[in-house]
Amino acid sequence: MLKKKRGFSQVDWAVSLAIFLLYLAWFFMYVKPSIIEPNLLVPSYEKIRASLVEELSQEVITTPFFVFSNQSMNKQLLEVNISFLEGEKTYLKTSKPYVILDETLYVLDDLVSGAKIYYLVSSDQTYPSNNTNALGIIEENNIVNPNSKLLIKYGNTIDEVYYGEVLRIKDFAYFQEGEQLGNLNFESVNKDVFLDLVEEFQPFTSTTKIVLESDNYKTKIKRNDAQNNHNMTISFEAVGFTDYFIDNDNYDSLDVSQQKCVVSNNKEIMLSDENNESMSIVFNKEVDINICYEDYEALLSFTFINQNMQYQTIFSNQTISEYETVFGVPITKYEIMLLGAGNLTEQSIKTSANVNENFAIRLYNTTIKDTQTRRNNTLLSIGGYYYDPNTIVYSKDEIVKVQDKYLNQERMTLHVTVW
Repeated sequence: MLKKKRGFSQVDWAVSLAIFLLYLAWFFMYVKPSIIEPNLLVPSYEKIRASLVEELSQEVITTPFFVFSNQSMNKQLLEVNISFLEGEKTYLKTSKPYVILDETLYVLDDLVSGAKIYYLVSSDQTYPSNNTNALGIIEENNIVNPNSKLLIKYGNTIDEVYYGEVLRIKDFAYFQEGEQLGNLNFESVNKDVFLDLVEEFQPFTSTTKIVLESDNYKTKIKRNDAQNNHNMTISFEAVGFTDYFIDNDNYDSLDVSQQKCVVSNNKEIMLSDENNESMSIVFNKEVDINICYEDYEALLSFTFINQNMQYQTIFSNQTISEYETVFGVPITKYEIMLLGAGNLTEQSIKTSANVNENFAIRLYNTTIKDTQTRRNNTLLSIGGYYYDPNTIVYSKDEIVKVQDKYLNQERMTLHVTVW
């Protein structure tokens, strides 16, 4: 009897083991463990993440350029040709006043002896065309005040130039073959960083550029009549000076009792007074300089063949700024930008990523994992969470670089949940 009972016990044990194994098989077949399921969502996560990054990322190009000079000078208007860039989509990384006009960058800065580097930033975004963190040039009652010692009065033409509240130039006149010209049009164009006084004559246009906080100004003569060559003359009276200097052969005191006239083919003339204040007229090409003077009164005239010409009027013993610009190799950065985030929806990302799963995307302006801190720093939110505790989800945090159109970059947390 004992042997028989022992046989039944073994059969019971075998049957019990078989039932247990069948139960385990059924469990693995119909109740899939959640520890494995989330990994099946990884491919969808990767597609969603890649689609989001592709939609938000934009290209920002940094182009360096160098300004080389052999002298140091304060408050110079640097002119840089940027015709290879789109002006409205270009920004200069600087706190200095600047403006971009007609494919030219004008920046007001100090020249240094040696090299100085600047960075132009370009993207598909639109940038402000200027940055004027100063008062700008004041213009009222036909008086131009660039916030310096210089002051210019005008009517239908430039009338008078003052320096340090002292009248220095008056009675401007323009001639062609000895016949005085009347201007066809006169306008002032204020760009804050500089102001242009534009005088249009039949044979040429004269543009006087007055620079913010500068004691000097530049005048450009642009030829309108390309068919005929004429002798052009610019004249004005210089006031309050005692001496003049053209070169070692042409200099004198203006204190003479009988009128004297001197003609010299040269580029520059300097006048000075008893206080060592000076004014220089400097042309970029040789012209016939004529000075007639008597009892400290001096009438200056400059004659040249009708052609493009420019000259600078310089006060305070300064010299002409000379510099050269050289562009470096552009650097391209392709990073996330939030400027286009407003057009993204859950459905648009599903379509572009070609996924069917639900998901939620959050971009936090922080790398801290604290929940409340993240909520307070949410910059982007797409999709809602599904809070059923039985739902299998895959969730991942990733530190990403986010940049703005000015190339300022920050580290942020990209959080994606897929279920």
